Amino acid sequence: MVDWFTQAEVGGGVLRISEPHVNELLSANFWWLRGDDRDIVVDAGLGVVPLRETIPGMFERDPMVLLTHAHLDHVGGAPEFADRAAHPAEAQVLAAGVPASLYGPNAAAS
Repeated sequence: MVDWFTQAEVGGGVLRISEPHVNELLSANFWWLRGDDRDIVVDAGLGVVPLRETIPGMFERDPMVLLTHAHLDHVGGAPEFADRAAHPAEAQVLAAGVPASLYGPNAAAS
């Protein structure tokens, strides 16, 4: 299987996660911030390949995912996280279902 994700350390415990095999129109980076006690993941990619299986270390400390906005390329993997957060305006969009998203309503359910 082709490695779906790439990881690049950008410094200070921050990793940039990319999906290099995605068309540039849907390609977006997301970020894994490793904290002292718990991690935060900013956005969650397309959700084509399970994060939990592919990057298991990301889930070792029960991370929270923070969704910056409700576009498909940012929220696809959000249902893999038990703790999800978004700006209230975006949370309403996620709860209604993101157009073309595989998991829109589930991304907002907590």
